[in-house]
Amino acid sequence: MGADYGGRSITVIAGATLTGYEHYPVVQESSGKVTLADSAGELTLGVLESGGTITDGRECRVRIGGTALVITGAAVDEGAELSANASGKLVTASAGDYVAGIALEPGSGDGDVIRVKMVCYQKNPAS
Repeated sequence: MGADYGGRSITVIAGATLTGYEHYPVVQESSGKVTLADSAGELTLGVLESGGTITDGRECRVRIGGTALVITGAAVDEGAELSANASGKLVTASAGDYVAGIALEPGSGDGDVIRVKMVCYQKNPAS
């Protein structure tokens, strides 16, 4: 795991219990609260930075820019475009997915913690 070189973070309100999900991608619900990303390729707000006990209605910190530490859901290559999977972890993005980050280092498998450059765009469909 590499050094964290910083970035931009915001304080938001949790819309569910997020305890134990530090470094996982989160989404902003219509209520304005954040919950764990749980659909493959969905648009994410950022990555949860807060550790400790986070219950519905509590404030938490989300990294939205710069670099972030994230949990991978599979092996990823350095430079790969990453998107959320249905388990709320980052994996190599497929065509049409929303890309949440670019891997700054490789990850060897499920549960690795790696550094990413935070981004937000939709990957073009294959031609």
